[in-house]
Amino acid sequence: MKMPRSIRIDKMQAAGNDFVVVDDMRLAISSPARRVALARQLCHRQYGVGADGLILIQPPANGACAYRMRIINSDGSEAEMCGNGSRCAVKFAVENRIAPRAHAFETLAGVISGRYISSGVVRVSLTTPSGFRPGVTVRTRAGGALRGSFINTGVPHFVSFVPNLAAFNVRDVGAEIRLHKIFAPRGTNVNFVRIRGRSRIDVRTYERGVESETLACGTGSTASAIVAALTRRLRPPISVRTSGGSDLLVDFTVAGPARVTDVTMQGPVEKVFETKVML
Repeated sequence: MKMPRSIRIDKMQAAGNDFVVVDDMRLAISSPARRVALARQLCHRQYGVGADGLILIQPPANGACAYRMRIINSDGSEAEMCGNGSRCAVKFAVENRIAPRAHAFETLAGVISGRYISSGVVRVSLTTPSGFRPGVTVRTRAGGALRGSFINTGVPHFVSFVPNLAAFNVRDVGAEIRLHKIFAPRGTNVNFVRIRGRSRIDVRTYERGVESETLACGTGSTASAIVAALTRRLRPPISVRTSGGSDLLVDFTVAGPARVTDVTMQGPVEKVFETKVML
């Protein structure tokens, strides 16, 4: 199927993590090459709309799901999951009558369930985290030796607690850790965390695929909250303050010293505008 000459897009943001969302239920953008080209074109902040990623809402393979969410990063790589992006997808699908207020949808990380609480708030239930590894030390040129934990919350994350989060060199240290040999071959997202209370943390995230610090990362906020509970004894639900100043509420059940279940993330989501773009 040929790519249309123009398409309708919605620009959306969730806690400052911004996306271009496209209804692709007719699979007009089905080939990998087209997805990559469209993501790079639309997400470019000077020559396009500008976004951290492109979200395509496509037909599901599983009849129990309302749709499949595909998320293409601004560099053209495809992400397995995105917490903030998934909340944008839920809002888009409900408001465009693709799905009911509570529904399940497919991602490369597995089936996710979402609930449209209001036009400005969405909650998603995430896949069970895996691969938790505490006590990982990474040596960098920009930041020296950093100790942290690894966990996969749909995508891989390294989480490290730092004493002065506001002044921390997230860009350079994050870029080194993201491609560090310890996390080869896929690399990792990188989160730097400050504890603000028994159930409150601040997080700054360097995201792979965007290759920069973003204003928020849903799976990173989730990973940081879980690591804080497993290694620093914080109590869920945990309020996570993102770089953009938004608060995400991450809840889960601690099922053991290295295991959590029933993970949910709730936070703000907004449709910024809709338009048509020429391709």
